[in-house]
Amino acid sequence: MSFVVRKTKNRAWLVVVDQQLCDDDGKITEIKQTFVGQFGPFTEQEFEDLIDASEKEYPWPKPLATAPMPLPAETAEKIVLLPAKREAPPLSVTLSRNAYVFCRLMKGWGKEVVDEDKQPIPFSTAALTGMVTGQDGYAISGAINRALGEMRFGRASEKNLSASLAPGASSVPVEAETSSPATLPSSE
Repeated sequence: MSFVVRKTKNRAWLVVVDQQLCDDDGKITEIKQTFVGQFGPFTEQEFEDLIDASEKEYPWPKPLATAPMPLPAETAEKIVLLPAKREAPPLSVTLSRNAYVFCRLMKGWGKEVVDEDKQPIPFSTAALTGMVTGQDGYAISGAINRALGEMRFGRASEKNLSASLAPGASSVPVEAETSSPATLPSSE
């Protein structure tokens, strides 16, 4: 059997978006929606360069400057300065950075991406940016990031493979005992 080196213009990959909806009575429903994203070819270096470029395009907000509090000399001598911790950027900055990267990697999606009237939404970088930075942006961004990770590291998650086991089934006995719905404790 030979090993075939693929030269593709686009690579289709399943994007699985997990969300939760809450109704007026406070009941939360988990929904899973999927679409097939079309991604252009990229190397790991190109991916890392896009991350760097996104950080330059959407920098962290500068912290407010504060004046140091004067300390007595005997106290100042005893203080050990630790390296400053970098806080995570605001979510809006993270989502904008992700949109920047995704718009350069994703080249399209299928007709399964629709609006509330079930009309297909044509792919555009503006539509993708709106989805990633909009009200469901965190879930959509996480889903596209997972898909990119699966593509980059060469393995779809088992639940996305057509040959995966049925829910609750497992090839590992211990996992089957702990994850099978039949073994969950009763809520009665």
